[in-house]
Amino acid sequence: MHKKLQKFGWAHNPHFTMEMDLNELESFVQTITPNQLKSADKDVGKRLHRLLYRCAFQPHFRAYQIVRASELPFLNDFSHHLEAAHTHYYRGDYFSAVLTFVPAIEGIMRSHAAETIQGIMTAKASHENGLRKGGEPIVYDASDASISDLLGAIAARSIPDATSNEHDHSRTLLTRDFLFDMLNHWIFCPIEEAERRGNFAITLLNRNGIQHAFRPDCYYTQADVGRLFLVMDIYIELIRHELGVPTSCFLPNVGANSRVDRRREYFIGLMLGRRNNTDPLSAIGRELISEHPRYRHLEDFDPLSALVDDMAERSARLAELMRGVRK
Repeated sequence: MHKKLQKFGWAHNPHFTMEMDLNELESFVQTITPNQLKSADKDVGKRLHRLLYRCAFQPHFRAYQIVRASELPFLNDFSHHLEAAHTHYYRGDYFSAVLTFVPAIEGIMRSHAAETIQGIMTAKASHENGLRKGGEPIVYDASDASISDLLGAIAARSIPDATSNEHDHSRTLLTRDFLFDMLNHWIFCPIEEAERRGNFAITLLNRNGIQHAFRPDCYYTQADVGRLFLVMDIYIELIRHELGVPTSCFLPNVGANSRVDRRREYFIGLMLGRRNNTDPLSAIGRELISEHPRYRHLEDFDPLSALVDDMAERSARLAELMRGVRK
């Protein structure tokens, strides 16, 4: 499934919590034809986005992930950035969400791979000093690492076997590969390679393009924020696996975790405020920025309506399952 999702700029989140939603996503992925895969059919991409929202982008799950990020090393250095990006997302300000998210992901990469990068940079300095004749020796610091160095460090980083069995260790390696694919092939892909791969026909979300403003086009769609959510989620799973931190495969129930509850209610409130225009200053801000000729606000669906529809459908499906159990 991951390979097919990758063709559309998406990824497989190892911690989808609702089996019925994951099954629906897997069933749809199996129906994608080779031609649709080759052309990265836009309707298929939108359908994947909608199914992924149900699995991983709705407020309760996002609130849970923010709390998890704030409690894990490396991620908690930048978890306040991640929180701010989520606030922008649920306000419908995808522009600010992307601009907040991308440097946070890079910061997490630098924090997480610092020791590995230091080893790579030391070896690089040693090699270059061996080629030099005279002069001061070259000294590299981990902060000098390029994006390619960061990606190399992620690929080269050894995975400590802190897990209890071989299956868990293999899953850790697979999670690392998912993360590397998403970063290397999409978000941090060099511009020329991204053009050669046809990435920009699917998404303009590209760190170099954003950082250097190579093009004024829209790299901040609703779907693009979703892609960054998935990178965050995969990073959470990778670090959790590396450190042997246990986790439940179920979301906490409402009322079980106040930190999750407060964020969920806040996010839902933001969506309601946007729908009902109860935040007049935000409404004016959206109107003003829309006056600019190159600004775009691109949504595949209304997230609040999607949340309500999903809750109704999930309740109906659970009721049907319970009727089957009683029989």
